[in-house]
Amino acid sequence: MKKKINEDLLIKHLLGETTREERALVDKWIFEHEDNRRKYDSFKLIWDTSRNLAQTTAVDENEAWNRFKKRVNEKSNLDQQKTWNKFSILKVAAILIFASIGLWLTYSIYGNYKRDNLITLQSTTETIADTLSDGSIIFLNKDSEIQFPKQFAKNNRTIRLIKGEAFFDIAPDAEKPFIVNVKDVKVKVVGTSFNINTNRGLTDIIVESGIVEVEKKDIIIRLKRNERVTIDKESSQLEKKEVSDQLYQYYRTKEFVADDTPLYRLIEVLNEAYDANIAIEDKDLENLSLNTTFKNKSLDSIVNIICETFNIKKKQREGQIILYR
Repeated sequence: MKKKINEDLLIKHLLGETTREERALVDKWIFEHEDNRRKYDSFKLIWDTSRNLAQTTAVDENEAWNRFKKRVNEKSNLDQQKTWNKFSILKVAAILIFASIGLWLTYSIYGNYKRDNLITLQSTTETIADTLSDGSIIFLNKDSEIQFPKQFAKNNRTIRLIKGEAFFDIAPDAEKPFIVNVKDVKVKVVGTSFNINTNRGLTDIIVESGIVEVEKKDIIIRLKRNERVTIDKESSQLEKKEVSDQLYQYYRTKEFVADDTPLYRLIEVLNEAYDANIAIEDKDLENLSLNTTFKNKSLDSIVNIICETFNIKKKQREGQIILYR
């Protein structure tokens, strides 16, 4: 039996203002049912995104607030209005989320707003979060580009990931499936959350919740939570695997979580995240297992911690950081 948690308590939990008893109540509710976990994850995504978008941008505050309420109403059966008045700080956070709306105006001025009702959203050196007309949230990693209509069609919600990496938290609508076209691959969902990475010449799809249907050249597979598929441009093979770590989330969470993670894998992600060139000179170091979380750390700080942890050394040569015994 699912218990109900009012949003006063849920938002207090996100703000870290709950008592020990209240925190235990919310934690129990989260693990009680998948629907509860998804609701909490959605709220947490909105809150975390707002904190990572602490940049000032000209935006209509009332419009931003109304869009935020619409987004949460679609993902919740709880009464919203009483809670919003009590927690003005969350309103400020929501406004920060939609600060990226101002970017649309910039793109329009410079010709990125298409006459055929398509909007192109691009990120450069910073990540970008935005909310689509159906309430779905998209989160672009740096140097990424996505194209979507101002208003979706009557029978589907189709967008295109042009390059880079993006996370999607899709608003459920059984009558209008959500479709992401990326290269020659089609990703189809109804209501779920997933990550797509097109870097390194591959298309990598990871599912966080729900079910995702991936299609390439009439070959279709279905992925569920904590499953992934990595598709080579030259191959039509679709082989799903278990997700081995959560490092792909770094650009949303600002954390690198290593959980029995081999050193070579962490180095791969650090190179991508920081545009770095770190190499492991001694092969016997590659599979050293690491258990830690790096949060808001500089690259130098992370490399130094790695060296101290494994008692190894580093040297720099022609712009490259080399780890060795």
